[in-house]
Amino acid sequence: MQTNRIDFNGLWYNIQMNILMHLCCANCALYPLKTLMGRGDTVTGYWFNPNIEPLDEYNRRLSAMSQLEDRWSLEIIYNDIHDNALYKHDNSLYKDAVREITTRGGTRCEACYTVRLRHTAMKAKETGLDAFTTSLLVSPYQRHELVQEAGIEAARVHGVEFIYEDFRPGWEEGTAISRQLGLYRQNYCGCAASKQEREAERQDRREARRAARAIG
Repeated sequence: MQTNRIDFNGLWYNIQMNILMHLCCANCALYPLKTLMGRGDTVTGYWFNPNIEPLDEYNRRLSAMSQLEDRWSLEIIYNDIHDNALYKHDNSLYKDAVREITTRGGTRCEACYTVRLRHTAMKAKETGLDAFTTSLLVSPYQRHELVQEAGIEAARVHGVEFIYEDFRPGWEEGTAISRQLGLYRQNYCGCAASKQEREAERQDRREARRAARAIG
């Protein structure tokens, strides 16, 4: 459901909005940015991703975001740009928040979405923007419903509108644009646990291929 449209005498009209978009990475940002800016909305990016580990991976993704900012002339607010001390501090706070939420019965991913989107909602309110959203909504690999729930709850807590839209139909288009731009493409979500899970999946696939060749 799009929230930036109104029905007037049976006709739909777009309302141009000033939106803060949480940017999880450059690749996922492409299609949502293209879509919203194509409608005439003004979109400011917000980089806040203390979940990404290790630090060299974090810096690779941050560099890709900076490259996209330059190429597309974007306006991006960086919460923790190139400051290793601040990164470690925010990362510690992030882990504490995730631990608290999971202790209450929430999942690791739910906690991660909650922390990042609450920060985004707070920044949108602080800067006087109309609403906020997130590039996480484009990825078929994310737990989409949990992202939506976290956004709605963050909007309630901070009193600013959450723009929900299912951007997943544009995933392939965004991937193609990313390859054309030559942006760094990561192979796991971000946290240490997701990295371990992806490595385990790749190892399972390698073993399955070896077993198949042995049988053949």
